[in-house]
Amino acid sequence: MAKYVYETLTDADDDLELADQLNGREQEHRQYARNAAAFEAILAAMVPLGLPADWPAELVKYKDLSRDQIIAAIDDESMQTLVLNLAHRQMIKRRMQAEKHEASRIEMYMKQVKAMLPTNKADYDKVLADAKARREAKV
Repeated sequence: MAKYVYETLTDADDDLELADQLNGREQEHRQYARNAAAFEAILAAMVPLGLPADWPAELVKYKDLSRDQIIAAIDDESMQTLVLNLAHRQMIKRRMQAEKHEASRIEMYMKQVKAMLPTNKADYDKVLADAKARREAKV
């Protein structure tokens, strides 16, 4: 396939666009990392609840029920609390895993964008600085 020759775009335009893409991906990655850290902190805060490491065999039947279904299915308030806390911990673990997965997925995109930027350190740094200045000028 023949390479298209752009008449109005330059390599510098391309580099600035790539630098902006990298910035966007880095912001996205940072948010996923922050979310994962927040979920880890929530899990740590749940430790004093003294929950069993795994769902007890007699409670597994409630594992995938919604909050309202759990409340409707269990009359004993202390048992409700235990099951609701186990379900909450399970949900937090899943969300944390999802955030970590998304962060690792974004890392692949960041590596690809970086590979398309200038390889010379001075040129690379200049493109990033120019893109940052352009973003800040828009504010």
